[in-house]
Amino acid sequence: MDIALLTHVSLAILSLALAAYGLVNPSFRKIRSSAAMTVLTLISGLYLAISRPGQLGRVCLSATLFLMVMLVAMWVSARRIKKQPAALAGAHQ
Repeated sequence: MDIALLTHVSLAILSLALAAYGLVNPSFRKIRSSAAMTVLTLISGLYLAISRPGQLGRVCLSATLFLMVMLVAMWVSARRIKKQPAALAGAHQ
């Protein structure tokens, strides 16, 4: 396993873990961090797709599923924050 693949897999796992934690304890900071980790994961995935073009179909499917999961998790977290009373919502920034 090369370093690029290891970095990509680590970023993806950390992104998913952060998004899951954001669902349990939502905050705008966690949403921003999840978005940043998602972008880094997609960038590393793009690098891997370019460097290994033979697996492009599988990469695109995996990236689409990953992006859908992350977007839904961030959206749910944001909705949970907005539904909180104003005093609590300010504390979660």
